[in-house]
Amino acid sequence: YLTYWGAPHDAFDSLDDFRKNSTVNAAELTSTPLRVDCGTGDGFYVATREFVNGLPRPPAGAFTSGGHDATYWREQLPGELAWLAS
Repeated sequence: YLTYWGAPHDAFDSLDDFRKNSTVNAAELTSTPLRVDCGTGDGFYVATREFVNGLPRPPAGAFTSGGHDATYWREQLPGELAWLAS
């Protein structure tokens, strides 16, 4: 979620919880290998795209056609498992 106020009411306990746990400002991930696969029809697409755009270098993975559902996840799983194994 891009803002605390844009998140569902039960996503975070408070504004402080959002600030502590939101990935929007996750600069500490710069040394962590990261892969992001997200469907362009996913409700999290806009926030995920903004997160990726804010990273110092592009992560593995891609934005491709699909949604936030089992069909998309199954399609992505082989690439994700190969990435984890590398």
